[in-house]
Amino acid sequence: MGYRLGCRNSFRTCALAASLLLLFGICGCGVVGGPSSSTQATKSSTPSAVAASTSPLARATVGTSYSATLEASGGTTPYSWSLASGQLPTGLSLSTSGKISGTPSASGTYSFTAKVTDSSKPAQTATSALSITVAAPALTLIPTSINFGNVPVGQTPTQSVKLTNSGNATLTVSQATITGGEFSMTGLTLPLSLGAGQSAYFTVQFSPTAAGSATGNVSLVSNDPNSPANMALSGTSHGVSLNG
Repeated sequence: MGYRLGCRNSFRTCALAASLLLLFGICGCGVVGGPSSSTQATKSSTPSAVAASTSPLARATVGTSYSATLEASGGTTPYSWSLASGQLPTGLSLSTSGKISGTPSASGTYSFTAKVTDSSKPAQTATSALSITVAAPALTLIPTSINFGNVPVGQTPTQSVKLTNSGNATLTVSQATITGGEFSMTGLTLPLSLGAGQSAYFTVQFSPTAAGSATGNVSLVSNDPNSPANMALSGTSHGVSLNG
């Protein structure tokens, strides 16, 4: 093993010395300094750069509850979010956890920049330019009003009305009422749902029972932010039936 023993003392002392040298040689241990060890350099861990997701956010609808969560990667969690610039849709807010929630109240496209801050020391930040489009249905009536003119008693003229969803979200008409005892309405089955650009038709009738003027109104309740939609009705009767 490369060791020489000069044993000039007793046999027992020499045997002990040989055993110790043999032990240290086999295990690779040094007599001085204790057991040897393999030393690995310890490198300080540096967190990767934090990044904010730029994935498009889902479209929102006026009057409908909305929720979306912003995403980040890298850096050290937990993250903290804030609004760096721009404007969220009216009715929505951004929490520090990155959740955008609320019920939007106005349509349009809203652009903003979200900022994420990680928990490393020193903290890292990243930003993401985002936008949310808020859609809304829009109920349009054509014509916007009806004047039946001069109608003999006993006659029942009719007028077709076109109801169109001119917005960019599904329109739901939940209620329809008509006022004026000499007017009536047919052709609407409620609730009525119309996709963007779709139309439906209904009919308004005027049935005068006596000479004079008559007025009324059609009112349609829907999820249009400007609901209800109203259409004025009018007509007169000269009291002489063409059938009489």
